[in-house]
Amino acid sequence: MRPEPTLATSITHHLHRPKKSPTALRIALGYHLRRLREDAGVDMEKAAEELLVSVSKISRMETGKRTCRAQDVSALLHLYGVPEPDIALVLELVEDSVRPGWWDAYGKSVPTWFEPLVGLEAAADLIRTCEAQLVPGLMQTEDYARGMATLGRLDDAFAERRVALRMERQDRILDDADGPKLWAVVEETALFRGAFGADVMRAQMAHLRHLCDHPRVTLQVVPFDKVYLEPYVPFTYLRFEEPELPNTVYVEHLKGAKYLDKAEDVNNHLEMLDTLVGTALTHEETRKRLEGAVRYYG
Repeated sequence: MRPEPTLATSITHHLHRPKKSPTALRIALGYHLRRLREDAGVDMEKAAEELLVSVSKISRMETGKRTCRAQDVSALLHLYGVPEPDIALVLELVEDSVRPGWWDAYGKSVPTWFEPLVGLEAAADLIRTCEAQLVPGLMQTEDYARGMATLGRLDDAFAERRVALRMERQDRILDDADGPKLWAVVEETALFRGAFGADVMRAQMAHLRHLCDHPRVTLQVVPFDKVYLEPYVPFTYLRFEEPELPNTVYVEHLKGAKYLDKAEDVNNHLEMLDTLVGTALTHEETRKRLEGAVRYYG
């Protein structure tokens, strides 16, 4: 079990991170608000009464699902009997948690349900993902990503913003020496689902082969004869070093996504990932399979 840091130590750590994600800061803030409330023996109803708001708003503040106003946080901290020096630190965290994220520049091309994932990726120390039909987003070439946007029937300008967003996500994860480790398991179907033409697919396979040499990337292919037969929905697992940030599973569906952080849900998905890894090719076997895919596309 990860140790509980002191309030000052935890907040100082988050404030001094070289690349602070407002999404992660908002979740960390919510964690501390809940912990301080519980330590003070104050229930949610009392906290809601103090702010003249609903209990559900307090709950959303404590889970990081909404931004917090400094005046609301200050009122709660005084109710909880928090010392003034610690209040000042928490309010600094509030200020940083409402700053725009780098992705805000892309406007409406970032769906509201997708935004938390972008913010959490940079804060993670490990990202694990599995895909059955497609190349994972963090491993797609620009032309492959453009093909995906075209299939989504997006207008040209919107599609280009979506592609640019994906490319910047990759740069921030893969090109940052302090970025998270990325471990992807991909079914072989994705390698030969050549909907975007031979040139695009050949370049995509070459890119995957290149990523096999990346120091923070592990890529494994599940071959056709070892495909896991129990149906599953592709998902991404994010692990964090900070105890304030719960390990989270991201599951995307047709018009939105779910973020699962209960231990049982996370562990069930980790078991699934480990099962897929058990059926996948080794690192060297995957490298050779990708070289074969490059040749397949001429």
